[in-house]
Amino acid sequence: MTSSPPTVFRHTASADRSSKGFSFGLAPELLNKARARVKWFAVAMTVMSLIGVAYTLAWEAMGLLDRGSYFRQLLVFGANATVAAVVWWLARTPRYSNSLVLHLGLFLEFWICLGAAIGTNMGNYAEHGGMAELSWVTPVIILFPLIVPYPPRRMLIVSLIVACTEPISVLIMWFTLSIPRDPQHFEVAIQPLLAAGLAYFASRIIYGLNVEVTRARRLGSYLLEERLGRGGMGEVWKASHSMLARPAAVKLIHPEALAQNTANAQTILSRFEQEAQATASLRSPHTVELYDFGRTEDGAFYYVMELLEGLDVASLVEDYGPQEPGRVIHILDQVCQSLQESHNIGLIHRDIKPANLFVCRYGNDDDFVKVLDFGLVKEVRPREANAHQLTQQEVVMGTPGFMPPELALGDGNIDGRADLYALGCVAYWLLTGKMLFTADSPMQVLMKHVNETPEAPSQKTELTIPSELDALVMKCLEKDPANRPSSAEELSSELHKIPLERPWEKDDARRWWEAHRPVLSKESS
Repeated sequence: MTSSPPTVFRHTASADRSSKGFSFGLAPELLNKARARVKWFAVAMTVMSLIGVAYTLAWEAMGLLDRGSYFRQLLVFGANATVAAVVWWLARTPRYSNSLVLHLGLFLEFWICLGAAIGTNMGNYAEHGGMAELSWVTPVIILFPLIVPYPPRRMLIVSLIVACTEPISVLIMWFTLSIPRDPQHFEVAIQPLLAAGLAYFASRIIYGLNVEVTRARRLGSYLLEERLGRGGMGEVWKASHSMLARPAAVKLIHPEALAQNTANAQTILSRFEQEAQATASLRSPHTVELYDFGRTEDGAFYYVMELLEGLDVASLVEDYGPQEPGRVIHILDQVCQSLQESHNIGLIHRDIKPANLFVCRYGNDDDFVKVLDFGLVKEVRPREANAHQLTQQEVVMGTPGFMPPELALGDGNIDGRADLYALGCVAYWLLTGKMLFTADSPMQVLMKHVNETPEAPSQKTELTIPSELDALVMKCLEKDPANRPSSAEELSSELHKIPLERPWEKDDARRWWEAHRPVLSKESS
């Protein structure tokens, strides 16, 4: 058996509706992390400001503050807590974009520093008759590039504006308090201005590293945003096109993964390329669509497919239990349409299983099925007599729980009926929620496919299964391919003949999706 990178297509709601979010020039994942830092910064500022309010109330109760100082401190801490709490709420609300939240983080920096400058300088003047030598403004300016990875020049401008909170606090004190207007008071701005310079250089380093990560995730016109799955040899990512408003799924194999398996590296790459070519040659709407294929400068192979909104058949049963016969027939018939096309041009999938059948919302259709992962496809009618065959001798290709007996025995003369056996195993899973065969090891499972006759699906579930559907599933599971349906087209025709007390209609699909999967979130990926 071999493992290939899992193809996982989970649509996730983006926190940034522009989604490229690229006023900051960074990948959405990096912006999401910066957004989280802004949120926790806002939480910290809210808590600290509320503590300041509590201390102010306590000091006033003990008579340690005059009325003027009491109201000034209460106003500063209260305003800081309010603004920070609003930024926190906006940061945790998905409908507000990453860019908006990060800009609000910069505003919060200015607001908090203004409050810190006013509070520190007023307190120091009341106690010592002069401005403070150092306030929280300086360290906040230096550390803020760690929170928001802003472009260096913009960070310099923002930091200079924040540094101005010190002279602004001096002006406020001049006009609200009866103190002499001494120009030396503006010396409080020296350290924040120096801090702004340090923030600029820090931003060049931090922002530069983030940009390098973003560039490293570019594959042609696509930007990798979020990893959806990982297998032994590769990964699947959610990606966005730099110019088209079309999300995509990118499947790739890194060169370092090949370096760990040098003996089979060429076979793996050939199979990966074969998968892309096979998928690109198919036009059935029930076969996942391929957008692009290529190789990056660092040697990674990739191809780009449509991003689907839904869940695979494995998750469908695991999350919602065995499915009613009408829906099972609806799903199987769509798989047959994909297989019919591939079989007609001589391509056998060889890895039909629940994880490779995706049920989704597709345009205006609910419960639309897509067949994925043609990585083990076999061409039974080679275009050339000497066409290269990727199947290695004495190596069993596929998934044990859904493998036809002839493939388990290593018979090279397989045809489309091998996929129909696997589809029978999928039907068994959909109707009963159980695997056709289970055992302690994959090899024992393979031997059961070869030697044992399974019980009918109706014997494994409390749901009522039409006898005609029961018999058709068992026909697909015949050991001898000659006793199975002769083609995907015949199987589809037989599925349509099955009488149902309750057929699965479009309205049923729509109601199911609205009830169970109204909005797909990151949790579903």
